[in-house]
Amino acid sequence: MKPTLLVCLAAIAIGGCVINFKSEHTTNGIIHVDAHYVYPGKNEFSTDERIYKKEVENGHFAETRLELDPGQQLLVLNKALVLHFYQMPDTFYHVGGATSGEPHYLRIWADTLDRTVRWTGSADSLHPVNFKLKELVEYVDSIVKSTDDYKALPKSKLTGD
Repeated sequence: MKPTLLVCLAAIAIGGCVINFKSEHTTNGIIHVDAHYVYPGKNEFSTDERIYKKEVENGHFAETRLELDPGQQLLVLNKALVLHFYQMPDTFYHVGGATSGEPHYLRIWADTLDRTVRWTGSADSLHPVNFKLKELVEYVDSIVKSTDDYKALPKSKLTGD
């Protein structure tokens, strides 16, 4: 009688799991990721405003509508998480004095995560050095530059891209 009881209990447990799996509702919603970066006087990209603007000649800009697809958005978020973007300081600096020019910034936000990081001058040799801000900026920029909308813009006479 004990083996029969065990078989019945196992059948009830398995049946309960099957019923539970069938009654659960899943959503197919993908997290939406926005990014915005600004290099004053050179380039600006905003997924929120769906624009990309680049300087093609001194003081002359070309602008296009540009959006990242959900897969590209998740690539940006994944890289931001891997490089600890949300733990980075608000401001990066150059050792040895102030760098002239307007501040650049990178902002990435998704769901409850939101971070803006600022720096002035080149993204090279920024401090604190234990973060890889330049790598993240270049990664986001490479995704943007891989889009057909970006490729349709005229080439910059200043940078060649």
